[in-house]
Amino acid sequence: MNRQLLLNWTGAVLLILMLVISGCSKNNNDSSPVNNQEQPADGQESNQTQEEKSDDGESNSKEQEKPATRTIEHMEGTIEIPDQPKRIVDISGMTEDLLILDIQPLGTANTDPFDNSLIDPLIKEKLNPSAIPLGYYGGGTINLEAIISLEPDLILTNIRHHAINDKLAQIAPTVIVKDNEYSTDWRGRFVHLGEIFNRQDDVSTWLDGYDQKAKRLHDEIVARTGDETFGIIEVGAYGYRIYADAGVGDILFNDMKLNRVPGTPEGEWGASISLEGLTTIDPDHIILLYSDTELQELEASSIWKNMTAVKRGQVYRITNEVQYAQAFTTLGKSNLIDTISQLVLNKK
Repeated sequence: MNRQLLLNWTGAVLLILMLVISGCSKNNNDSSPVNNQEQPADGQESNQTQEEKSDDGESNSKEQEKPATRTIEHMEGTIEIPDQPKRIVDISGMTEDLLILDIQPLGTANTDPFDNSLIDPLIKEKLNPSAIPLGYYGGGTINLEAIISLEPDLILTNIRHHAINDKLAQIAPTVIVKDNEYSTDWRGRFVHLGEIFNRQDDVSTWLDGYDQKAKRLHDEIVARTGDETFGIIEVGAYGYRIYADAGVGDILFNDMKLNRVPGTPEGEWGASISLEGLTTIDPDHIILLYSDTELQELEASSIWKNMTAVKRGQVYRITNEVQYAQAFTTLGKSNLIDTISQLVLNKK
């Protein structure tokens, strides 16, 4: 009897265990589809997040690759240019100024005014050997095909090349450097260049140094010449000219503040005259700007021989090639002011 009870009790326990196991299994099966449905959703969300991150990364990358720009003023209003231009072409005549700021152009129009295939000797050694001549900044034909081949990101030009501005603008942003109608405002051009490249302080420092040198040379010359007067005469293919405030006149009368001879014509460029027109001035010192082929007539004339400066041997000669290349630009003026001073000071 006891044995029978034990078997019955054991069977009951086993039955209860089976029911419990069966219930647990069902609960697990019921929850499984929920897990299976949620998992893909989590996966999709993860993939979507990765795609969004990828898109954001590409967008940020594109923003970083796009060069920064800024807007500046120039001769024709405003223009947007690269904030840090790397490939600069200069046909404005500002190559010397760029070199002062340690900026190397790919091409230049600072060339020999009588042979535009030759880069001005004053800057040739300072330029990268790969820099090429593109024409003459003072006018004439500019080599547009060569400019295109250089793939510039900024072009500097001037008012003398107005006819090709539209073509230049199709190649790269083109800045027309500020100047006056005679293209003689070398200080204003340099200041504008400083604004273009955010180098205003460097420009001011260089100009201050130039003015200090001009004052020192003024003092040295006046210590020797006193109140004596100076005149500037040019003889060339176009005849004779008495200079006033342009070119060499700017150096003598505005920078060094030497006494100009009475009778010096009004106006920036002075006046074109005949040989007989030289009788309107009689300076103590003459800066003679000349071309060899036209010099013979002048030196043979009695008008020239009877001028005070000629009689005293106080004539200082500078070729037209040099004066046209140097008298209107920064490094050129700095070089020419030394040349003129040494000619005067070393005269025995």
